[in-house]
Amino acid sequence: MSVPGQRAGIPGQKSKGKGKKNMYKGMHPLRKMYYILWNFTGKILWFSSCLVFMYFAPVNLLLFKDQEMVLNKMAMQGSIPGMGPPGM
Repeated sequence: MSVPGQRAGIPGQKSKGKGKKNMYKGMHPLRKMYYILWNFTGKILWFSSCLVFMYFAPVNLLLFKDQEMVLNKMAMQGSIPGMGPPGM
């Protein structure tokens, strides 16, 4: 017979969910670390893609245009080795 206010059951018996609670205690910090790393990686990828599209892509286009102008000028002057009139 149990006394009111006391848990019913056999004295000294472990509850069935005790082992699972300990397992989840170990998993919770790992899950937190996974969440932190996932968010950090997502933010790094987002900002790096913005940087590529807003800064590096236009700079590469400008450099390509400058390089193309220099090569065209050199081709007109004939100062590029190996580039002569066709058929030579």
